[in-house]
Amino acid sequence: MSSAAGGKCFLLIVLMLFISSQVFADTMQRFIFFGTGILYEKNNDNVSESARLPLGLGFGFQKNKWHLRGEYSAFRTIDGNASAAVAREHEAVLIWPGYQFADFDIWSPYVSVGVGIGRTNVGMSLNGITETARGSWAGIFAIATGWRGMWTSNFSVRPELRYESTESFKIKDARTGVFLHLEYLL
Repeated sequence: MSSAAGGKCFLLIVLMLFISSQVFADTMQRFIFFGTGILYEKNNDNVSESARLPLGLGFGFQKNKWHLRGEYSAFRTIDGNASAAVAREHEAVLIWPGYQFADFDIWSPYVSVGVGIGRTNVGMSLNGITETARGSWAGIFAIATGWRGMWTSNFSVRPELRYESTESFKIKDARTGVFLHLEYLL
């Protein structure tokens, strides 16, 4: 089975478990969120690391201990000087099914697995002449764990540790770091 077909089967199974386990539930919370973080990835020399500061936004549903989030995130980096520069733009769309282990008064631990697509566009500028190479969409696999904290009945926060692997699931294109979501419960 190819990795794309395996990812689709996994996502279908998780969604079926999410829906079927909630047959007897009486409430579902909907929420929207905004987040940012700091993710580290290896540079082309495969030795040094660079920090990326992505911004993310999305929506989700929480029903009992299960949640399902849809997220769009992007970051941009520019390296160089006034005469020569390289700009890199990365964007990703992920679906995050997850499970909250406990329901404490304020903080509750959770784990999520993300599946989606992403691409990286690279542009180079040399003395005012700019060339851009658009990347093709490739699969992303991600995993996150963290704590969901309820500030009020309408606001929550999710600090999480995150690992993402993109571009045909190569180790070289992996990002690891911390992400923070602010959620508004609808």
